[in-house]
Order: sequence, then structure tokens, then C-alpha cells
Amino acid sequence: AANANGPKAARTSSETGSSSSSTAAAEPRSYQELQLIATVIDTAILRAMLLQPDSGALLRLLQQVNYVDLEDGEAVLSAAGRYAELAALYQYNKQHNKGLQLLRQLSQCPSELEVPACGAAVDLKGFPGVWAAVRYLVALEPQDLQLLLDHAGWVLEADPEAGLEALLAINPPLKPDTVMPLLEVKPTCNIRGPLFL
Repeated sequence: AANANGPKAARTSSETGSSSSSTAAAEPRSYQELQLIATVIDTAILRAMLLQPDSGALLRLLQQVNYVDLEDGEAVLSAAGRYAELAALYQYNKQHNKGLQLLRQLSQCPSELEVPACGAAVDLKGFPGVWAAVRYLVALEPQDLQLLLDHAGWVLEADPEAGLEALLAINPPLKPDTVMPLLEVKPTCNIRGPLFL
């Protein structure tokens, strides 16, 4: 059908159509598209790095801004026994309870893990794992207070010095009535000097 306004209107309409389609092609990608691309790339990098000898690079990757898919990363890191890297992935993705439970298992009962620990996780048995949990606890946000209190108990039990270090390093400082119940059930805790501000 001919355009009712004549050939000039038809030409203008077709030019406008091609102009809008080229504009659409030149529009930047949405944030969600870019995030999806970054997720695919970072997850592929993680998988490739697992095929290489451990140099610490994968742990460093997961301790900084990354877009590794949590579910996929969790599966491949667990299957490879790379639990230090998995704890870092949990921490970055704010899966703090999982991360702290994993550190507890690594430090207290590593023989119960389905896959033996590899890489940096091998060194987390005993006190090093407890101190890794302290570093994790100290990095938590104030809104994660209950999580800190839930995990401070096992840290205090495993290493009273490490547990006190965690409680002292929290910023803002914890209130005495929040911490005293934890310390009262730990007879091995010997407190000297000011604990609370």
C-alpha cells in the first residue's frame, strides 16, 4: 500500500526506521548483560585456574571483586578440595555462615571433609584455621553481630587468644553485656586489662 502522504513521507519514514535500528544497535549493553558476561568470564577463569598448579593466584582472585557464579564456583572448588578459595568465595558473596562453618571444619575436623583439602586449605588445620576465622570475623559488618557471636564461641574454645583478639578488634567495640556471656562459659579465658571501651 502506498503511503497516503506521498513518496517523501515514505522516504522519511524509512530513514527514521533505519536510524532508530542503528541507534538500537549502538546502545550500550545493560548492566545485567555486562554482569552476565563478567560472570561467564570469571567462572571460566576459575575453572581454568583449577587446572593449573596452585600458585595462590586463584585465592587472590576470589578475595577481590569478582563475578564468579556462586553455585558453580562452590561445586568445582569443593570437588577440588580448594576450601580456602571456597571460604573466600563465600566471604565475597556474603555467605558468611557457610564460610565460617567451613573454616571451623578445616581447623577442627578436616578429616571429615568429603574431599581432602588441597592448596592453601591444607595449612588451615588447627590454629591457622582459627586465625583465618578471626580475620573473617573481624571483617564482618556491624549488622552481622549475631553471626559473630554464633562463631566466637568455637573460636574462643579452640584458641582463647584468637577469640579475644577477634572480640577486641571488632569496630565499633562490642558492649560488655554482649560479650560477657561468651567469656563466662570459657574458663580458659584469662582477661587482663581493659577489654571494652
